[in-house]
Amino acid sequence: MVVIVGFEKLGKEIALNALRLGHFPGKKRLKVRVFCHNAMAAREEFLNSYPVFNTHPKAHHLQELIADLWEKDSLEFYDLPQEDAARLSGKSPLFAEILQTKNTVSLYICLENDLNSGAYLSLLLPKLNRYKQQENCNLQVFCYYKFPNKTEEKNTEYRLNQLAPEVPVRCFGNLLDECTASAIRDRALDALPRQIAYWYMQGYGDSNLEINRVWQESSEQEKESNRHAADHLWVKLRSVWREIDWKFHPETFEPLLDPDIVAFHEKRLGQAEHRRWCAELLLQGFRPLQDEPGVMEAWEHWKAYWYKQGGKKILKAEKLHLDLRPFDALDEQEQQKDLDQIRTIPKMLQAIIRS
Repeated sequence: MVVIVGFEKLGKEIALNALRLGHFPGKKRLKVRVFCHNAMAAREEFLNSYPVFNTHPKAHHLQELIADLWEKDSLEFYDLPQEDAARLSGKSPLFAEILQTKNTVSLYICLENDLNSGAYLSLLLPKLNRYKQQENCNLQVFCYYKFPNKTEEKNTEYRLNQLAPEVPVRCFGNLLDECTASAIRDRALDALPRQIAYWYMQGYGDSNLEINRVWQESSEQEKESNRHAADHLWVKLRSVWREIDWKFHPETFEPLLDPDIVAFHEKRLGQAEHRRWCAELLLQGFRPLQDEPGVMEAWEHWKAYWYKQGGKKILKAEKLHLDLRPFDALDEQEQQKDLDQIRTIPKMLQAIIRS
């Protein structure tokens, strides 16, 4: 569960990012719950901007893909209560339906005015703390607080955590962390996206290019796509390490498992990676090529056009993609790309540590 209180620009970006990256191995699925003023109007505006989440009937292959990526109730909107009594009611969706033992919940308080975010969260925290203890729910809380003074941020974070000792609360959005020239230049978080771009080039491009040149020659869209893939790598690692009991070589990061178990997890994580990639493209406005009129009647012709006749670049410019389909429906060579990315994870982690 990702729960978002407030749905201005920041709340929308958090929701979109969750819907891009919330793709896990196995049967785990993400649900996003939004609490905001005028919830129905906010929902309609969001669906108009991203109609892929609308429940209206869609073309066959798109409908099949959406069912593979998101459940019907992945995204729900609720009106934000105005009175304290309603906000703290045990019958409200937050407490009655979301904070339960079976759910892992990340709660983002991101009202447009960050002081309001702090005040709203201060009201909720004592009850959140009790639910954390009684329901034993997996809960973490993030509060939007953009004041640039780091001492003030630390003090605010400390006071919020005092209100709920059992609930980890972190402030985010500090301007010094996000917008200063030094923070942008440093961009240590791009270390892993660089590795992903580099290893993809090693397997499917010019293997003679060194890593910095690969990154420099990547478009901004390619860089952002690799950042999403890097963010999702941590989702993959968190989901698999507990299952394999952390059995890996401490220097090479290679899993110390039976080959059949390794192959099983590689496929599950490859499927998750493909779902993540499909979600990213759908949210950019792409559609399955297969739903275009006449394509399925001449499928081999369109495949040849895509792979051998330069059609890939032309059709991508029209936001059509041949591989927007469930993992099991992909050609073997395309499945291999997702599996290769999973198999390269130990090498990428090793390269980051050595750099």
